[in-house]
Amino acid sequence: MRAIISDLPVHPQTADLLVKLLNRLEKKVSVSGVDDSNGIVGSFVGELIGLLEEFARTDPACIDAFEALYGND
Repeated sequence: MRAIISDLPVHPQTADLLVKLLNRLEKKVSVSGVDDSNGIVGSFVGELIGLLEEFARTDPACIDAFEALYGND
């Protein structure tokens, strides 16, 4: 999954997709009781955040996708 995501083009639509994926993963871990004791999901979430930061630096229009993260802790 990491290889696929890292090959995605920098674009606001891609950023939106990644933010939605990030929100879903966060919900699964915090609400559904997904076991992340080995840290795989947390590591992947960290990589997603890093990729989104890179998107924002490359194309500031991607920042609009971050609105879906407001209110999430």
